[in-house]
Amino acid sequence: EIYPLAEAKGQDIGTLNDNDPAFSADETAVYTLLKTLADNAVRYTPEGGRIDLWAEETARHIVFCVEDSGCGIPAAERARVLEPFYRILGNNTEGTGLGLSIADTVTKRYGGRIELADSVRNASGLLVKVWLDKSLLV
Repeated sequence: EIYPLAEAKGQDIGTLNDNDPAFSADETAVYTLLKTLADNAVRYTPEGGRIDLWAEETARHIVFCVEDSGCGIPAAERARVLEPFYRILGNNTEGTGLGLSIADTVTKRYGGRIELADSVRNASGLLVKVWLDKSLLV
């Protein structure tokens, strides 16, 4: 569902590695979580930008990562964007301000947390890491 949006904006979207963590969870919940993060990355990354997705596994967590070359989120706003209906002014993107709040709710359902940081691979952008507790993924 996301790829046509990225293609229309000339964005390079794809996965970075071949990690394939195995876990069991509510498919709809995990789909909603990942679709929301990828959709936000596409919406807030300008034409010709880059979006990378990958997964990691630790002893206790499944970690989903989405990194983009968009404008990022200022550090002072990062906690607030997880609140329902909160939107950063002046980004010229349509939305309700519910996406990250929904993602945060799904993440907390699985004992996890969302980390928002500056992009590591790009000159600008956002790195989102979602940590899900493997003991609750059943």
